[in-house]
Amino acid sequence: MGEQTCARYLLYQVEPSADHALGKQARDCIAAAQSVVFAGSYAGEEIMALADVLLPIGQVPEISGTLVNADGVPQHSQAAVHLSGEARPGWKVLRVLGNLLHLNGFEYVSAADVFAEISTAMDSATRIPADQAPVAESVARPKGLLRISPVGLYDGDALLRRACALQETVHASGLHIAMNRVECRRQNVTPGDVVTVSQDAYSAELEVTLDSRLPDGVACIAGGSAAARALGAATGSISIGK
Repeated sequence: MGEQTCARYLLYQVEPSADHALGKQARDCIAAAQSVVFAGSYAGEEIMALADVLLPIGQVPEISGTLVNADGVPQHSQAAVHLSGEARPGWKVLRVLGNLLHLNGFEYVSAADVFAEISTAMDSATRIPADQAPVAESVARPKGLLRISPVGLYDGDALLRRACALQETVHASGLHIAMNRVECRRQNVTPGDVVTVSQDAYSAELEVTLDSRLPDGVACIAGGSAAARALGAATGSISIGK
């Protein structure tokens, strides 16, 4: 995304600048599309500015479904509460869209039908042992200060990002950039300083925090956070100025 664009987008439970690795670049790309349909539970300012059509869908506690855990074991859940307003289960929204577009494979009647097809695909899939998994090719490290962006504890999805109580805890990401003590000296900043972080054509005002776990030449900005949403790619070269 960015180098190759589409005329139309369907965003499914996605807030581009928070959930995409390219952040603001993804948002700008989608903004240039002819039409955007958003299916999700929360329509914030970004979605309201981007989307031409809003299709409300339920959250996990409101729908029956299946999650597959890290061990590949399916875990089923039943709806605990009623959907509010005009919201519908996500699979039903996708089914109706498929029907309207006259696409094959959208004849599901229940969530069980959806899982039955997924289960068949999982049974026939080839599982690769961890020690045989392909290794990613190494890439050249960007010049200057390297930004990394592990997703923050409470930044992983739209629900967590809007949980006020969680965002007030010490584990909230906030508008922070973290470095080790050596890198702070190299950048001529101290913990508590508010600095301008620039990346590509984007910038953000962030507070410097100390993290001794980080190596020299690296700065951490939590992925999915408000800080990350203001910048470019999740990994790349950044500069700091006061």
